[in-house]
Amino acid sequence: MAFKCPSCLGNRLKIGVGLELLPGDVDEEQVQTVNCEACGFRGIAVYRESRRGSIKSESVRHDGFEVSDKDMEFLLNGIQRCPAPSDRHCKCETHLAWVKLNWVAPQRSGMRVKREFRMELAD
Repeated sequence: MAFKCPSCLGNRLKIGVGLELLPGDVDEEQVQTVNCEACGFRGIAVYRESRRGSIKSESVRHDGFEVSDKDMEFLLNGIQRCPAPSDRHCKCETHLAWVKLNWVAPQRSGMRVKREFRMELAD
């Protein structure tokens, strides 16, 4: 699955690795790395899905963030240290720390966000 790149506007932005988090105020939350195969853009994406309430209240958000190189390396290293990134019940250091971070607005957790963008499916 490819997405529209916020940098070159091409259709080659791909999800790299991700870390599934324990549900909090949503039913599913995953932090993902993204990179564009055309221009080399790197960033993170946060997928959040809520199925609480009536069927009409179901919502999905998939937001992207261009973060500093330092924060990008922090995220990559954290995911790589986890023995089970797709297991939201994993008790590794990364899972325990990241479930406490604000992924709706990563800048509130101390990350340097250069820009925000919506994850739009490629045409």
